[in-house]
Amino acid sequence: MKVKKLLYNWFVSSSDDGPGEDYMQAKVGSLLFGYNLAVISIKEHRAAREGDKWFYDILLENGTTIRNFNPNTVEYYQKEK
Repeated sequence: MKVKKLLYNWFVSSSDDGPGEDYMQAKVGSLLFGYNLAVISIKEHRAAREGDKWFYDILLENGTTIRNFNPNTVEYYQKEK
């Protein structure tokens, strides 16, 4: 299945307004915060055996690949019928 959106690096934060949460988001076709470049694709890499890590490669429009080892939520495209 193809990945549509990845939420990652979730953390709890606090401010004068009280506790909250924050996270980063990579979505195919949208700009990636901090890079100001469009996300072309997100590729999932499953752990193959014990000791391996599950990770995601985020490919940006300029050819840069960001490897993320801290996913929280993954949204997939619907399967074509």
